[in-house]
Amino acid sequence: GRLSVEAGLVSNQTAAIASGTVAFSIRNPAPGTGYGQLDVTTRNLTNVFLDVTADKSLPEGTEATLVRRVSGTIALKDLEGNAIAEGGNFQGSDGSIWTLSYAGGDGNDVAVTLLRNGKKPRGTLLIVQ
Repeated sequence: GRLSVEAGLVSNQTAAIASGTVAFSIRNPAPGTGYGQLDVTTRNLTNVFLDVTADKSLPEGTEATLVRRVSGTIALKDLEGNAIAEGGNFQGSDGSIWTLSYAGGDGNDVAVTLLRNGKKPRGTLLIVQ
């Protein structure tokens, strides 16, 4: 399955998310309105694919705390099924490249930093002869 966290706060207090994809769409760096957050209090978030997309106007270097964790185990995979380690890079479905931290927010949250916006135009090479 797929859990899309668009805006506000989604609380995961009833069951572990054991498989599927958790998707975040980041429009601006303001939590709650610019992007949604997942609140994981005592549940595990393992064997889960992470998809993060960026608005075309989102500047590189933008940071976002996606998962607020109180306790529980979190181990995320990229869309190809590879484990994402602390400080590892991964690609969202829109081509954006992100760095992941399991020590973000207050020190135990999942946070990302945008390295390359997949929707932002890169310019045009003009060759004049």
